[in-house]
Amino acid sequence: MPGVGLKLSKMRDDNFKVLLLGGNVDDGCGFYRIHEPMRVALDYGINVEYDDGLDSDALLYPDGSVDINSVDYHGADLVVFQRPVTPGVYEA
Repeated sequence: MPGVGLKLSKMRDDNFKVLLLGGNVDDGCGFYRIHEPMRVALDYGINVEYDDGLDSDALLYPDGSVDINSVDYHGADLVVFQRPVTPGVYEA
């Protein structure tokens, strides 16, 4: 695939940061979705980090709608979610 090499070379740039997010990743699913891909990415020289979540300033209304004012994405260029379960995550 021609575009894949360009994307991988961009992610190897020291200024490009990938953030992997997952709530409970101690199970087998977390291994295959977070820990193993992170290990491979690090082996390829990609600046990747893991965290349990993001700090945000948001309002959740009784009707289920969400207003998100800000999200601290830790300076990442790309954020990857493992099984997001709350509506606000999708809207962020």
